[in-house]
Amino acid sequence: MTHTDDTKPTISHFPEPWTYDFSPYGIVDIIAPDTTGEYPKGLYVAEIDVAAVGCFISHEQHEANARRICAAVNACKGMSTEALEQGAVLQLAEALEDLYNWLTPDWQQSSLGDTARAAIAKATGRAA
Repeated sequence: MTHTDDTKPTISHFPEPWTYDFSPYGIVDIIAPDTTGEYPKGLYVAEIDVAAVGCFISHEQHEANARRICAAVNACKGMSTEALEQGAVLQLAEALEDLYNWLTPDWQQSSLGDTARAAIAKATGRAA
C-alpha cells in the first residue's frame, strides 16, 4: 500500500465512469468522459510493442489489467485517492463483515442481513 504526501496538492483524475478499448494492435485506451460527458479517444495509458507481447505478460493479461483498472476506478467513485491508498475499501469490507457477524441470528436473516451477506459474498468471492 502506498502512502501519500499529504502536504502536496492533489490533482483530480478524469471523472467516472471509465471504459477501456483494447486494440489488437497494441494500444490500450482507458477512456474517460470529457466535461460534456462525451468519451474522447486517446488517453493512452499503455502503448504495447506488439512484438514484445508475451515476453513479459500475455496480451490477455494486458487486457485483464485494463478491465481491472476501469472496474476499480468506477467502483471507487466518490472516494479520494488518499483514502484508497490508505486501505479504505478493505477496511469497509472488513467492517461490514464484522458488523454482520455481530448481528443476532434474527437480524442476519432480515433483509438488511441478506443485503450485507450478499455484499460480503460479492466482495470476497465467497458464497452467500
